[in-house]
Amino acid sequence: MNMIFSSRDRLLAALNCETPDHSPCSFMIFGALHQGSASYLDFIKRQLDLGLDAFVELPVRPPQVRNDHYNLHGLPVSYHPEVWVEESVTQYTDEPDPLLRKIYHTPAGDLTAEVRQTADWRWGDHVPFLDDYLIPRSKKFLVEGPQDLAAF
Repeated sequence: MNMIFSSRDRLLAALNCETPDHSPCSFMIFGALHQGSASYLDFIKRQLDLGLDAFVELPVRPPQVRNDHYNLHGLPVSYHPEVWVEESVTQYTDEPDPLLRKIYHTPAGDLTAEVRQTADWRWGDHVPFLDDYLIPRSKKFLVEGPQDLAAF
């Protein structure tokens, strides 16, 4: 039977290991399309016009909210009670951009992230826990191998 699924039914079928009419295609982060939209409703409609299964945030995240779990859309992130975080900014003479360093001091050891603070860095002197901006600007990733997993 060839049935056309709604976007919701398609996503639910996939999550339930059932067979949808086709694989769902949903983008959590679609900045350019969102910026070019007149409103959040227009953004959703544009996704649907492209044939995508729209990712809809309810309630819509306020744009001024910036924290370590900004891209997790309301999912809580918390650290072990004994974890404390240290952030610093250093400008080296042989580097064009300042280097941001964030150290998570955990009971199982320290985890350190180092990121180049390029001109388009949107976080000020802060290094978020998760963000797409980290990948191309990172000098040292928070987790680099199995030796970091216990602290992570």
